Amino acid sequence: MTKVTDNSLGVDLLNLTSRAEGDVELDPLCFKDAIALAVTNQGVLLPCCRMDDPETMNDPLMKDMLNASVINDNNKIEDILKSKQWKQFAKDLSNNIGPNACRTTCAKLKKYTQVVEWIDTEKGVATSVEKK
Repeated sequence: MTKVTDNSLGVDLLNLTSRAEGDVELDPLCFKDAIALAVTNQGVLLPCCRMDDPETMNDPLMKDMLNASVINDNNKIEDILKSKQWKQFAKDLSNNIGPNACRTTCAKLKKYTQVVEWIDTEKGVATSVEKK
């Protein structure tokens, strides 16, 4: 198998995580009521319609939450929203951990500070500039 990389960015495309972690900061729209809850055609409550994609629905870390989100298995929607699985999902999102749908819908890039240093070889003086 050939290793595929994006040479312009130096990113190893085969080892990219499908979960929002690392250099991705989440700004969950579901926390702000800026996006509505959704129900799949199988009667599963989701934090938003964007989660109803194969990659997210098949994410092993989402299975427990999805199993707890079957509307017919609960008395009220509120029971689902207050379940330990949904509370864990919210905790994970607040720690920038979420499925692919959250990564693509609610991610913002973390801001890094870069310090650039120039050295004047004639004077032997280093000059640094902080870039954001």
